[in-house]
Amino acid sequence: MKTITVQIPDHMTEAEVQKNLRRLFSNDWITDWWHISDVQNERPDLTDEQAREVLQMVDRRHDAEIGINWQFINCIADMLFDEPEELIECEDD
Repeated sequence: MKTITVQIPDHMTEAEVQKNLRRLFSNDWITDWWHISDVQNERPDLTDEQAREVLQMVDRRHDAEIGINWQFINCIADMLFDEPEELIECEDD
């Protein structure tokens, strides 16, 4: 077995990190990864911090029966941050 050193973000406890690491390396769990760049590909007007806010809200509000999808990410992004007029105009063309 190997040892790794992890820096724990201020918003997480050591117990939360340990639980997440056990799940990450277990064959009994699956996960779906989304990154702020995924949000920004849909909404290039959002900053890194705004994209993080979108992902955090998506994580808290998604329906487990539907999952996380592009439509839901866009809905949350639009709910939190008004869609810029230039993007709205492009969609109407």
